[in-house]
Amino acid sequence: MNLLTLFKNMVKPTWTRPELLGGGVSIQTGSGQYVSTESAKRISTYFRCLNTITDDLSVIPLQQFIKRSSTDIQRVLPDGFWWNMAYSVEVRPNPYQTPLQLKKKFWTYLLETGDSYLWTPAGTRQLYTLNANLTTVEPDDKGNYWYVTRMNDGTNKKLPPAEVLHLLINPKSDFSGRGIIEYARDTIGIRQAGNATRASMFKRGLMPSGIAEFDGTLNKEARQRVRDAYWEAVSGADQAGGVVVLDGDVKKFTLAEIKPIDAQFLESINATDADIANFFSFPLYKLNQGKQSYESNDQQDEDYLRSTLDTYLVQMEQAARINWLTVQEQTNSYWKFNREAFLRMNSKARSEYLKEKILSAQYTPNQALAVDDLPGYAGGDVHFVPANMAVIHEDGKIEAISQAPTDPGGE
Repeated sequence: MNLLTLFKNMVKPTWTRPELLGGGVSIQTGSGQYVSTESAKRISTYFRCLNTITDDLSVIPLQQFIKRSSTDIQRVLPDGFWWNMAYSVEVRPNPYQTPLQLKKKFWTYLLETGDSYLWTPAGTRQLYTLNANLTTVEPDDKGNYWYVTRMNDGTNKKLPPAEVLHLLINPKSDFSGRGIIEYARDTIGIRQAGNATRASMFKRGLMPSGIAEFDGTLNKEARQRVRDAYWEAVSGADQAGGVVVLDGDVKKFTLAEIKPIDAQFLESINATDADIANFFSFPLYKLNQGKQSYESNDQQDEDYLRSTLDTYLVQMEQAARINWLTVQEQTNSYWKFNREAFLRMNSKARSEYLKEKILSAQYTPNQALAVDDLPGYAGGDVHFVPANMAVIHEDGKIEAISQAPTDPGGE
């Protein structure tokens, strides 16, 4: 084995992706910057996009429902005694994590690596998030596939597909996806380079460079002493605007001033924030950019739920129905995220929304009260419809649903 092959084997093991391994291995970009999953988090826009999306996905409740008929749809409540799947998902996925912690880790792996895995050990209903950097899919001689993951003790464990719920984005094969950072790496590198340039300017106190001309020839040590003397006088924010004194040996000293176009370029590094947000399909108003208002943000939240989050939510709902329900249960049971809980409308909008739900017979009064975690009342479990409605029959005749009041006096 030659040295090149040995180096490749050290950097690129066959069972995982080294550029994503804990963010410890970086890949150089066209801007000369090295980007990894951890270094990218130092870019505020990337950090906010990643954390906001994963936080939002994690707080939306995932609930199980049973549909016995068109008029009988019931939610399966968590049962700690039997430890049903609803209890694992909504209350206690395993002895070590809360549902929010589990889901936060799960969604973060999905966005960063393109793959995410939830493991339900055989004979239990507990849920564990597998390390996506240390998990791959491998076929066997019979054409079956297995999930192979590196455990904490350093051993590899083969898991059957029935025990693993696997989501992926940006698929490069049927069993492997690509994380957002693999596409946004060059854009993030540009942002890192811009930050480094800006930090360098502030380190010098925004002082310009200069060109000093001397009579005669200076050796290397003498030139370095001149540089050191200049930067000692002007470097740092505390020295900004100070006076530089040069001795009489200087023939000519010219400032290499920052041009306006260069200053505009430094400001333009913020333009890459929009590019990073586009990779996440993340709305700019959440980055405090663009025009905003309290009312418009409610509408934008609905669009954000539909255009950004819903893609992940639907995939999870479909995978949960297949992985967590038996074939018999799949005919009348399903998992669904409570999207209304995410929107959290203001009190006025929520009041109008619930009123419309009651008047259209979609909610009973007690169901509307339950939305705000308020107790119901006797008689509040009936459905109401407006009395001034009519039915249009196929022959065009109109029949009123309600009856006109009769005169008790017979007149």
